Amino acid sequence: MFNIKITQFINPHLFYYQYEEDEDLPRSYDEDLKRILPKKQYFLETEGTYRPQLNEIVGHYNIVEDKWIRCQVDHITYKLCNKEKIFYLFALDYGHSLESIGKWLYPLPESMKQKSKTIFLGGINNLVPCQYAFDHSVWLNEHKLSDNWSSRSILMVTDMITTCRALKFCPEIRLTGGHLFGKLMMTTLALDEVDVSDMLLDQHYAMRSNQFMRELTILNTIKVPRWQSNDGNAGSFGLSTVKPYVTGHVQPVDNEMEIPETLDLFMQNIRTKVITWQMRQERFFATAGDSEVHHRASEIIEQLQELSMTEEPRRKPMERNSINFDDFPLIRGRGLNNLNKKKEKKILNVT
Repeated sequence: MFNIKITQFINPHLFYYQYEEDEDLPRSYDEDLKRILPKKQYFLETEGTYRPQLNEIVGHYNIVEDKWIRCQVDHITYKLCNKEKIFYLFALDYGHSLESIGKWLYPLPESMKQKSKTIFLGGINNLVPCQYAFDHSVWLNEHKLSDNWSSRSILMVTDMITTCRALKFCPEIRLTGGHLFGKLMMTTLALDEVDVSDMLLDQHYAMRSNQFMRELTILNTIKVPRWQSNDGNAGSFGLSTVKPYVTGHVQPVDNEMEIPETLDLFMQNIRTKVITWQMRQERFFATAGDSEVHHRASEIIEQLQELSMTEEPRRKPMERNSINFDDFPLIRGRGLNNLNKKKEKKILNVT
């Protein structure tokens, strides 16, 4: 068994992982990408875009971290508003999917288009998805084979992964494409060892398979593209349990509102609002004395007290002995006479 970190989770048969010991190590191509590819000034001086082909390995520039990473193009689509090409990429050295445009892409030499040796594709062995439904022919609840994992099973496993203390994986079967199937274990916060397959079996989301390799070819569980989630949504790239690969330190915000030109308009507006709020708070506390700050705080407390006094009183819970006959409209007025008449008719019929 190896301690792992899941970099992208799609379903129990399809997830990408890396060894926990490789998480904090520098990637093999980081220095070469930094030395060969252009710097940030390149994007400020040019407006050109690169349009790679499908399955091509390119360099993607992360504007937030000022860093190049190797990615493979998995899917190409267009924006509806301006017909701009959108590229769905897979970070080869980090094991997760992302979305980009041609402005932040750059071609790579052939020597840097190798597959990653630290990211692996895994899945749980001898387990297939099922539906636990009522069978009218035998009049019992039975497990029936399903072609894909349900959304509830995906949600349960993702919650387990995000809240666990550690993950362990033991590969047992290797397919021709490098897909590894084995046993996935997790350590809970209470230091209990839990088998993920047992949890899926207990909730009737899966069942054991004696012919796993044959049934795997029939199912659609391993046919989901990695740029999609299990439900086919391209905007959701699954789950990642690795730490963000932030390499630099956060720069302090200055009061001159110097916004980098590489950030888009959305990020500019957010940072502008934050800086403006910081300047307004600093200006207020610099000019206002302690008495004024205390006076404003007392005003806020008085307003809150007035609001609490004007709130509607909560209805008291009804006690058992407090129920009156007037509370029931059925036996009020004509309803009572009707009930008496019905009783008289029954007595007459009996006699």
